[in-house]
Amino acid sequence: MIVPQVDLYIQRGETWTHNIYVKQSDGSPFSLSGYTAKVSMRIVVGGPIQVSLAVGTGITITAGSGLISMALTKIQTIALAFERGKYDLLITSAGGVTTYLIRGDVYVTPRITEE
Repeated sequence: MIVPQVDLYIQRGETWTHNIYVKQSDGSPFSLSGYTAKVSMRIVVGGPIQVSLAVGTGITITAGSGLISMALTKIQTIALAFERGKYDLLITSAGGVTTYLIRGDVYVTPRITEE
């Protein structure tokens, strides 16, 4: 399966969220009941992990609607020490089947206006 590329854009110093709706081939929501999800962001593939998200720590799954929400707090985005990196989103079913849903580049833009 070819994993779709979806680039992420994060503004340093803001609260960031990104939602992914998982759908079945007929367009209806895919039930994520029993699934877990995790995301790793790295500057380069195989490099040290810069950001790690999982269910309960930056990822929320709304099973019935097929929604996966990723989030970083303002403090977390301020601490991002890179401007461009890579990421992917991996889901795992209750039965242990793993699927990479999306992957792409992460762009972190500096803030101009300070608080």
